[in-house]
Amino acid sequence: MRVFNKFLSRYLKNLIGFDELEKRLTDIALQNTRSPLDEILEELPAADSGTTDSSLRMDNPTLFITTETKKIYAEIEKKEKELRKKEDEKYRLIGNPIYIKGILDKYVIGQEQAKVDLSIAFAEMFIRNRVAIDYTRSNILMLGPTGVGKTKLLETLSKVFDMPLEIVKISAMVQEGIVGKTLAQSFKSLNRKMQNRKVEDFCQHEINLDDLFDPTPERPLKFHGIMYIDELDKICQSERYRKNYYGDSLQDELICMMDAGVIHGVDTTKVLFVGGGAFEGIEKLAKNDLYSSSTIGFGSEPQKKVISYLRSVNDDLLVTYGMKKELCGRFSLKTMLFPLSVKNLVHILTRAEDSVLRKTIEFYKAAKNVSFIFAPDALEYIALRAYHQGTGARALNGLVEQILKPYKFNIDNHIGKEIQITADYVKKTI
Repeated sequence: MRVFNKFLSRYLKNLIGFDELEKRLTDIALQNTRSPLDEILEELPAADSGTTDSSLRMDNPTLFITTETKKIYAEIEKKEKELRKKEDEKYRLIGNPIYIKGILDKYVIGQEQAKVDLSIAFAEMFIRNRVAIDYTRSNILMLGPTGVGKTKLLETLSKVFDMPLEIVKISAMVQEGIVGKTLAQSFKSLNRKMQNRKVEDFCQHEINLDDLFDPTPERPLKFHGIMYIDELDKICQSERYRKNYYGDSLQDELICMMDAGVIHGVDTTKVLFVGGGAFEGIEKLAKNDLYSSSTIGFGSEPQKKVISYLRSVNDDLLVTYGMKKELCGRFSLKTMLFPLSVKNLVHILTRAEDSVLRKTIEFYKAAKNVSFIFAPDALEYIALRAYHQGTGARALNGLVEQILKPYKFNIDNHIGKEIQITADYVKKTI
């Protein structure tokens, strides 16, 4: 049963003891029968009247359940049906790329094409588990410099949809058989995260009956996960520039793992593989490829042409960079993330759902009744400094911390006050 009312949960635990209840629920789950709560209540002979002694155990033949408890159970079933109706709508939305992109828009500014591609891949992973059709999974490769939102996009999906996310820095890996961290070990870590979700409520003695069952069409994301292979470019570069000696071997291992069925308890058919990397220098390859296949005349706009060309990353470009054709083929979706503009960075500070600036302002307002008010030109200067640092959105956190540090240290002297952060102050501080 999807919903287990806390009152009834405590009632049953007091009635038959937590250990006995846990044992019975687990046995029922392993038999893959219907509602565990139904099974337990059927074992309790019903009566029209009477009282229940909480000291009685399940093995006591005189135990019965009162009419009042029956009413409670009926109310639980009613609420469960209402919740199921709401969750059916929720699961319908999860399979809608437009809905998923709408969520990403709240947390990630810009990168429209990347959000569209990722939303399609994520929705298809959900749909594949609901229909009995063998449909090829859409893995995705994201290219772009640091701080443009690659990791943030995946962290948002993991957080909002409660899916385990394993981030692998593949440039630090070694091939199988060599002492060091291997790709296979990353699947062990992902498996642990999946299993932790299964026993989490038991550890807190708050039983969630749904967590005892295998995945069903109603719980499509239960044992799904995201494997983010970061710094993929560092094992694909030519031997002269490669930063990992085992690059070719790691590419081969990754190909096998993306095709395999089960690795260390993880069904890879239920894992969304996402490759990522800066792929520094790929724009030069794109420029050479573009210009060698076309005539450039006066009045052309070379930079715009290169950017347009990169928006549709092709396999030939990646193979030239150093990625094996077989690995290129495993990523059916390829998307380019471009450096954030100053305007984008301002919007990250002011509009992103989990903006560090917004969170800091809200925190000190609630905790100390201190209001930080940033002038528009101050925000623009912060964004400009972050832009010139070349690390994208990651630079914003450090700059905001540096600006507010003097006030944070003396925060008790500003209780109940408004603090104006001007452009002049920001320029002096950073």
